[in-house]
Amino acid sequence: MQIKVLSSKLENIKCDILAIGIFEDEKKLSGAALQADKAVKGMITRLVKEGEICGKPGEITVIHCISGLKAKKIAVIGLGKKEDLDLEGIRIASSKVINKAKEIKAGIVAIVAFDLADSAKALVEGAILGGYKFSGYAKEKEPLEFIIDELFLVEWDKKKIKAANEGAELGRIIAEAENHARDLVNAPSNKMTPTAFAKLAQGIAKVNKLKFTLLDPESAGMECLMAVAKGSNEPPKLVAIEYIGNPKSKEKIALIGKGITFDSGGISLKPSKNMGEMKTDMAGAAAVLGIMSLLSDLKPKKNVVGVIPLTENMPSGHAV
Repeated sequence: MQIKVLSSKLENIKCDILAIGIFEDEKKLSGAALQADKAVKGMITRLVKEGEICGKPGEITVIHCISGLKAKKIAVIGLGKKEDLDLEGIRIASSKVINKAKEIKAGIVAIVAFDLADSAKALVEGAILGGYKFSGYAKEKEPLEFIIDELFLVEWDKKKIKAANEGAELGRIIAEAENHARDLVNAPSNKMTPTAFAKLAQGIAKVNKLKFTLLDPESAGMECLMAVAKGSNEPPKLVAIEYIGNPKSKEKIALIGKGITFDSGGISLKPSKNMGEMKTDMAGAAAVLGIMSLLSDLKPKKNVVGVIPLTENMPSGHAV
């Protein structure tokens, strides 16, 4: 999905669906909602009066445009009460729009930016995170998911275009790293073993030119980690990845991510009902790896080290 920031009048935006926000407690339409309403000859106002559009958080009403706009459809997204709108609310609204666009097969989406600092970043985060789907390992052939080609962020104030572009790019970098972490968590534990995770981390470190260290916990005398690993046939690993953003400083920010790639409970075996979810006990490791992967793009002037202990916790005659 290509993401672009536009500064254009609503009537000139050519897209499959144009998303505008409306507040729950707004007595009269304003901003983009008012402009769109004029273009569709008061249809939004009429639907508000009839109660079809209420402005409740996450509520979407799709209006087909006959004339007045180059957009084929308008998506009126509810934002809740104006004083309650925050960046998380914007992420949720953007996510709702993207999923509605997929549902109706709208390949080009435009969303009007909100008058809130960092709204462009939040809009892009919501669009990318909300459109996430884990695609890996399905045995049955699933229907191809509809892909959105372009996302336009509409910012009327030309003075804010530069900031909006920077915010959108930052949102893209962060959201894509988050989705990669989600892929790791969703992967089955027989594929995302300690060895496989360590190999993946090494590849990410190499691509991002980060210092990578792999330790054998037994040789390093890490008895606590070895105690957890004793019941598993999979050898434990300890990964350390380092980013140097300020070579003159000795200070370091340390991030530690729990990497239990499957946690059966060991000899204190967990109930079978939710056992399948125990592959997610390495989500901390996935989060730390995701953070380390985006530092080369963000270039913070800080020194950061990510430490990831990796093992399975399994029952056996050797388990502690």
